[in-house]
Amino acid sequence: LCLGAAPTSRNLATMPPLAALRAVTAPALLVVGADTTAPLGWLGDDLFGALPRARRVIIPGAGHDPWYEQPDAFSDAVRRGLVP
Repeated sequence: LCLGAAPTSRNLATMPPLAALRAVTAPALLVVGADTTAPLGWLGDDLFGALPRARRVIIPGAGHDPWYEQPDAFSDAVRRGLVP
């Protein structure tokens, strides 16, 4: 699940219910910008709480587009997230 676009009624309607995400057994990495505003900030919190094996990395100085706003920090977070 990638939240690379602002939520709309269309893509929020197709997202799995948060309760269903509790059954996901795979590791998950959530990379979010520290300055992300609602509703995406809340959604990230909800996803983190619903995914039992989630790790969250918060990128300082970035908002909704951390890969664009802080590309080096984002790349480092993803790279570290790929290595157990």
